[in-house]
Amino acid sequence: MHLIAYHLPFLVQKHGCLKTFTGQGVEKNNDDAKRIFFQKSNKWDAAKDILCTEGRQWDLKQHEWEKATSTKRKLEYWGHEIS
Repeated sequence: MHLIAYHLPFLVQKHGCLKTFTGQGVEKNNDDAKRIFFQKSNKWDAAKDILCTEGRQWDLKQHEWEKATSTKRKLEYWGHEIS
């Protein structure tokens, strides 16, 4: 309660929002780590796999999914031949 009443306004003023102080990232990492551990059939090196997966997620965080483009080569098939 002391933190909320006395320090919260200063933290919001300094950092702009409270989102940086939430534990969502830690909880997500914990969920991913448990999923990796329990889905592996060979649990000998699960800690390494968890750290490698987290590293890949960190590296790919800035990339966005690009929708694949496709071209229909034979347009008359889609209009007449398919029926």
